[in-house]
Amino acid sequence: MRFLGRLSTLRRDPAFLYGVLSFCKLSIHNVFLVHHCDVFLRYYQIDKGWFYWGQVIFMIWNAINDPLFGYISDRQGLLPGDKSVSRRKRTKTLAWAGILMCISFCFFWLDLPYPGPRFVFALCLYDTFLTIVDLHLAAILVEFAVASRDRARFSLYSSLFSMASAMSVGISHVLHPISPEIPSESRESERNLGSSLEAFRLFCVVLSVLCAISLVIVVRAFHSISD
Repeated sequence: MRFLGRLSTLRRDPAFLYGVLSFCKLSIHNVFLVHHCDVFLRYYQIDKGWFYWGQVIFMIWNAINDPLFGYISDRQGLLPGDKSVSRRKRTKTLAWAGILMCISFCFFWLDLPYPGPRFVFALCLYDTFLTIVDLHLAAILVEFAVASRDRARFSLYSSLFSMASAMSVGISHVLHPISPEIPSESRESERNLGSSLEAFRLFCVVLSVLCAISLVIVVRAFHSISD
């Protein structure tokens, strides 16, 4: 009973909920950072020209979308009205952006034709929703934690859940280990690499679904707090 009571308390603790949001985002993003280059270079064997130009296009788009989405987010938060309305708008935006981030994360690992253009498109698409999620996470911190003591609690939970999110990288590495060696052209090597990638894809889909569901649940909890 004491555990259930504590769990019920945490469900209405914005600092704990904020930590869960950080866990969901980083669980996906850490896997992306570790594996996206390896998968496209080793398995899809993307042309290096497409890879390098894709990174250049991604950096340009990243430099544009940060201030652009930040400006849009600030206008959304500065609209006249009750503070709870602004909070609900931010958390609602965070929910759909988080779900789309999970979907774009899964799209990255699909075995589709034209790996070069797909790499560029998937990279920019994922970064778009990741940027929206990051901006609204920062806005939620400011709006829900006004006092310095509250912000310290938010930062504490965020740090703890961020450390826990490293588990996703460990699991993904077991399923699809990164190797600096270029795979040989033997059928056995291709079969082993393909089977490890299939397990990795399944893991990414399961991870995305769990994170998307968690985001929706946490956002609903934030709405109940705002009300």
